[in-house]
Amino acid sequence: MSQASKTEKKEDGREREQGSTAMTRGREGRAFSPFSLMRWLFDGQQDLAREDRGMNEMLFVPDVEVTQRGDSFIVKADLPGMSSDDVRVSVDDDAVVIEGERRSEHEEEDEGVWRCERSYGRFQRVIPIPDGADPETAEARFDNGVLEVSLRAPQRKREGRELDIKSGSSPQRSKGAH
Repeated sequence: MSQASKTEKKEDGREREQGSTAMTRGREGRAFSPFSLMRWLFDGQQDLAREDRGMNEMLFVPDVEVTQRGDSFIVKADLPGMSSDDVRVSVDDDAVVIEGERRSEHEEEDEGVWRCERSYGRFQRVIPIPDGADPETAEARFDNGVLEVSLRAPQRKREGRELDIKSGSSPQRSKGAH
């Protein structure tokens, strides 16, 4: 006894056998399984990863390390492939501002085909400085793709106290409290 399978048409034009999730028909009428859908999604992720590598060159945000050593506040920025002429640094009462433009150009010729890729991108990093830092003492050095900005900033003495932990579910109120 063979029984004809019932199909239902979805709003998006796909057909599906009632009670079955194993196979679905797309708009073009081709059947695909969850495995083919996963393969399609995985392949799409690979394409995105390839595009993302290209985007990273255009959307450049330098890595920054901020430390305090003694009375010095130090900001280090990784700027690979750049020179000091590509970067500007300013310091005011609130922040160190690092900005510049990164340019990258790659040319190659292979079997008579010439390929040239260029990417350009401006960047800006604003790093807050601690209270009491003296912008007038700021100095900047650039060495081998690393920018270091230092300025005098006395360490703040941390004031605080240890708290006693009381037991009980709720605080006790005094008799006169409302």
